[in-house]
Amino acid sequence: MAKPKVTPHQLTLQQAVIGDIYGHLEQELFEMFVDRLKSKGVNDLDETHVLQWQLEKLNELHLVNIDTIKAVAKTTGIAKKQLEDLITKAGYDVASDEYKRIGDAIGYEKSPNNVVEQALDGYLKQTFLSLDNNVNQTLITTNLGQGTATKTFQNIVRDIASEVITGIKTPERALQDTIYKWRQSGIPSGFVDKGGHKWSIDTYVRTVIDTTSARAFQAVRDEAANDYGIDTFVMSAHPASRAACAPIQGRTVTTRPQSFDDSQTGEHFEALAAHGYGKPGGTFGINCHHIKWAYIPGVNENTQPQYDPQEAIAKGNIQQQQRALERRVRQYKNELALAQKMGDQKGIDHYSQLIRDNQSALRQLIKQHDFLSRDYSREQVYSSNVTQQKPVKREPNKTEFKSAVKDSDITNAFEKTNIKEAFGDEYYSQFKSSISNLKDEQLRKLYANYGQDLDFANVSKTGGSYASTSTVHLNNSAFEGSDISEPMETVYHEIGHAIDSASMNDVFGKQLIPTGRQIKRRLAGKMYKFDEQASHLSADPAIDLGKTIKQDLFDYINHGEAKSPMQIGKKPRKKAEKAIWMEEDSKSWEGVEKIRQFIRDTKPTALENLRKYSNVSDMIEGTSYDVFDYPWNAGHGSKYWKDYGKEETEFFAEYTSSRAANPASLALIKEIFPNATKICDSLIDKMVEAKK
Repeated sequence: MAKPKVTPHQLTLQQAVIGDIYGHLEQELFEMFVDRLKSKGVNDLDETHVLQWQLEKLNELHLVNIDTIKAVAKTTGIAKKQLEDLITKAGYDVASDEYKRIGDAIGYEKSPNNVVEQALDGYLKQTFLSLDNNVNQTLITTNLGQGTATKTFQNIVRDIASEVITGIKTPERALQDTIYKWRQSGIPSGFVDKGGHKWSIDTYVRTVIDTTSARAFQAVRDEAANDYGIDTFVMSAHPASRAACAPIQGRTVTTRPQSFDDSQTGEHFEALAAHGYGKPGGTFGINCHHIKWAYIPGVNENTQPQYDPQEAIAKGNIQQQQRALERRVRQYKNELALAQKMGDQKGIDHYSQLIRDNQSALRQLIKQHDFLSRDYSREQVYSSNVTQQKPVKREPNKTEFKSAVKDSDITNAFEKTNIKEAFGDEYYSQFKSSISNLKDEQLRKLYANYGQDLDFANVSKTGGSYASTSTVHLNNSAFEGSDISEPMETVYHEIGHAIDSASMNDVFGKQLIPTGRQIKRRLAGKMYKFDEQASHLSADPAIDLGKTIKQDLFDYINHGEAKSPMQIGKKPRKKAEKAIWMEEDSKSWEGVEKIRQFIRDTKPTALENLRKYSNVSDMIEGTSYDVFDYPWNAGHGSKYWKDYGKEETEFFAEYTSSRAANPASLALIKEIFPNATKICDSLIDKMVEAKK
């Protein structure tokens, strides 16, 4: 059977992108609210002037409406292309796949008919209409103050004024808390459910996109079946399922009014009509992700996994817990962005902690239930480099960063590779924005010089992140960050490894250089000796970066009061020298014990801020001073460091990635390993110079 043109997973990702685009619209409006509310000195308000401030802000409603119109127009333009690609283009691929599959089974093939195109066009128009009526037209209105965006702005202004007048909070705190409160509620869409609840824009759009596109895809599959005269189907099966679907998922079903048994095969076909078919809470209803494919008795075989209905329902409830945690992570990320915009350190700390807590809860939930898997795309928030705010005019600043390396020099270097295809639009946009905004001159030169020499594997959802020579392999979390790394930090880490390898040819004219030592390897039962080779510039034996790393850590803890094991060397043979050596050796091991005590004492602090301490934890593990793996719950494991050059290459990658994306980690690395960082600086200079 031919490989399908489009997979369910690809469709899910496309659906999520459109939901994220509208989620960003909501976030963008709140950021615009903050800018308007903070203008003209909200911090100077008191009970006397707050009413005047309130009046001034309410007089700006027409400006809020204008900004909203611009934001909606921009979002609609971006989303329209995505919707067309999702429903009409991907939908036609779904139809083609189903026609091909049925044709292969029956023995003659048809092509998608006109009804398919008409159906997809109808679903596209229906989606546009739903979004226009319940999002676009409700956000903006010709009746000033009646759009949901201006109404939300009015409510925020009134709440701030009320809290300042009553003296409950300072103006700054009132602004911050009120923004957070309304961000949690979201800007309402025009949709109200049967219970009278108004849905936020984010919730409404995601539901419309997921449900309408799923119905469109199923409609064209059904049309393929209808074109071949088939009304029997097999339904997909999921370990976790809603109650309406659990009894029949994975089974053979029919769209006939009544269930029946096939006269030739004896197979039972359950009537979908008996299970709320198409109703909001029924099978194939709102947010249902099941699929049904045409099934020909006696020709096809049901290979769908079979799950106990009660277990599937129970797992479905657990999966809803995961979805709730994912929504919270997205919500807290948006609130963190607002806290950063308002300069609210209390809010930054609070929402950063909430993100970590909920991500930790997610990991625990997934660890406890093997049918769950981490889907980082559900925890993402859509970001865009396009802003509707007018550029702020700034006075010339002598300390403002100016680079001799143009942004285009860097991006053009990488665009000579396969990076766009490997990263995809969203991740490449994130990478391009990040690397263009670097304020590190030498790194900018390094990336501009070596970007074109690298190769990129396709970003994977679950695979690891690593570099094999000059090829960079990344997973989703490399871009999004984790408990131990900042967003983009792992991307720069693996690029650092790749450049460390690629630069060998420029500096030495060859990929490998001898270390001057021999290593033993057992092959086919025999022991052989090989000349040891260094494959990365940081592992050049002439600079001995590994020794410097160990010495830096020892000196940082012991302040020159003892010699390190490397400094005292081997035990001498002469008696007089031996006595001195033994005394120094004793002090040296006392120094090593101090390092171990430092690791134990610092661990509670490190665990509270692993993004700052994880790189140093890895390097401490590499020195072998500690007897335990993962000193501060981060590292590679002791076996990893046995191969030559590992400590050096990891330090170089961690140092460069910290320079690029993790200033807290960089400060700690420089504090503990001052001489090793100087060596890395000289290596970067050497790499850059080698390209001239």
